[in-house]
Amino acid sequence: GCFTAVAKKALSELPKKDSETAFRSLTVTAKSGPRPTSDHCLELLKTMLIMNTPADAAPDRAWLNNILTWPLWEYYFQTDLIPESGFNVDGTIVRAKNVVLKYVDALTTAEIIVFDFDVVQKNHVRFLRLCKLIDKLKLKAATAAIAKRASEIKCFENEKKLVVNFVNVCEALGKIAVKEVQKHSSRDMSEMPVESLAKRTDDGSISVVYFALPPEIKNYMTPLNRLEPSLIFQQLCTSRVDV
Repeated sequence: GCFTAVAKKALSELPKKDSETAFRSLTVTAKSGPRPTSDHCLELLKTMLIMNTPADAAPDRAWLNNILTWPLWEYYFQTDLIPESGFNVDGTIVRAKNVVLKYVDALTTAEIIVFDFDVVQKNHVRFLRLCKLIDKLKLKAATAAIAKRASEIKCFENEKKLVVNFVNVCEALGKIAVKEVQKHSSRDMSEMPVESLAKRTDDGSISVVYFALPPEIKNYMTPLNRLEPSLIFQQLCTSRVDV
């Protein structure tokens, strides 16, 4: 009612830097203060949560971004800081925790989309801290998975550079038809799962699987990449000399 309207107005005008201090003050009073003050503080905590989270129908990606950018999630995940009952507004906290765990699983299996991985990697400190609050047993796996996926994407990007250079040289010389390879190398990979780009072999090494290049072409790419900066080589390509 009137209290909720006033609360929303006050919270909307609260500077971001003061939100954590406000949260702590509200939780202390909500847990141990006299009624009805404690009830009002509990209502403020609920309102603060609702105002700063995505709609229920929002995709997991929107929730992930919110979870990794709104600083108070770390406090809402700590159940010892908030009242034990009557707090979980419409399963909001449960939904947020499930989103984190879903991305931990996607990281572990390499099914995570590249775009989402970039978000997690840029905010990996907060992501791992939240993971620890939800399930300590998953922290080690999540930490290792982030490192593995990062190295796989780096390996893919390195090979992509070789492929792009190979395509450019082949086009300049006019000797090899590389349209299919060119099509693959120019595609936006941000919405693809990491496992579609590179995979781990049984011995733990990384194999780029996206381009599916035959060994004979792969053997040419690295030498060509070394030659490409050469001025003479560039002139040969430009003039399409028959070499």
